[in-house]
Amino acid sequence: MGDLLDITAYVSEVLVALLQLFLGFLFSISAISAGISLLDKLTKDHEEWELIKKGKTSVGILYGAVVLSLIVIIEPVLVATVLSVHSAIFQGMWITFALDLLALLIATLVAIFSIYTILRVINSMTADVDEFGEIMQGNNAMAILIGSMVFGVSFVIRISIMYLVTALTSVV
Repeated sequence: MGDLLDITAYVSEVLVALLQLFLGFLFSISAISAGISLLDKLTKDHEEWELIKKGKTSVGILYGAVVLSLIVIIEPVLVATVLSVHSAIFQGMWITFALDLLALLIATLVAIFSIYTILRVINSMTADVDEFGEIMQGNNAMAILIGSMVFGVSFVIRISIMYLVTALTSVV
């Protein structure tokens, strides 16, 4: 009987781990989709995907930086949310899981707003340069510079956003 319980526990743990993997994938893809939608709106005068299809490296660099920045910002909250699935299933802590989902939603929204703000501030710092236009025309140096700025700020603010989200969801 003991062996059967061990096998059942093992299978249960593996199934929960697979669920966590699926949710991590789902949440990451959703965040990436939201980030790309943001960038599409910011560069609405350009056909980015056509440029990427044609091999315009500079556009790919900028998109890659935005995606990485978004994931870097939400990663701490995403990990907490995915890990809380285990407690929800095995210990009945569904409220904690629901709060973690709310925290992930808030973190994603704050991350998108932060990246939007970063890009707007960078754009306003150089009134005589059309950064997005330069990038769309193939200026790799501009794409690397803007992408690095976005990624750098995102890396610095990620923990602050995690604390903000924790504070907001702990009140609920």
